[in-house]
Amino acid sequence: MSGTIICVTMRYGSKRLPGKALADLGLGLTPVSLLSAQLSPAPYPMVLCVPEGEEGDPIAAHAARLGVTCHRGSLANVLDRMLSAAERFGADTVVRITGDDLFVDSGRLVQLVEAHRDDGADLTYSDLPKGTECQVMSTALLRRMVAAADDDTECWDKQRDAGWTEGARLHFVPLSPIPADEATFAVELDTPDDADTIRSAIRWFAETGRSAPFRVEDLAAMHAAHPFPKARYPVYQPRS
Repeated sequence: MSGTIICVTMRYGSKRLPGKALADLGLGLTPVSLLSAQLSPAPYPMVLCVPEGEEGDPIAAHAARLGVTCHRGSLANVLDRMLSAAERFGADTVVRITGDDLFVDSGRLVQLVEAHRDDGADLTYSDLPKGTECQVMSTALLRRMVAAADDDTECWDKQRDAGWTEGARLHFVPLSPIPADEATFAVELDTPDDADTIRSAIRWFAETGRSAPFRVEDLAAMHAAHPFPKARYPVYQPRS
């Protein structure tokens, strides 16, 4: 295998924000269309990795209307869903993005992939704010993680805390234009309040003449004018 794909994991159901994958973000945008615009400059194909069945059907139909590639897989085992996409498209490197992170900066993403390949890493991550982050991993590591994991792999933090990357070569790349501390903002989509924050951001961008794809610097500019909520969880930091 060779090459890189961007795996965006989404499902339709959500206890905190039902149907969030197709939420109305204003100006005709949905999470799928916004991410498609954000990632369009990247030289790697974007693949929506959604579950089989009713948790994925509405997203797959919406993706088809937008001309976005969709891959169907396990509902509970998100890692296996990503792995089957990597194997289907012959990729040896996977960029992992969750459907909550709608403002991934394609320029930063390319930097992360290039650093990952230059370092020969198994997993590469950064200090980018919540809602703009992604991780890069080798398909070989992903395969080992799937083999070692239980079926429930929905939570990435659980995956990391379980030590599934033990013995892997991890590579941290600082890319954030703002400090990864109490100043760090969050624009991830997880709750109704988050959806309101993102709608406000999109309106502000339109009023100031900005349009997707947005850079992290655009978000930092809005944060300076109208602060986003602080991150509920810390951004990634290098492991000691």
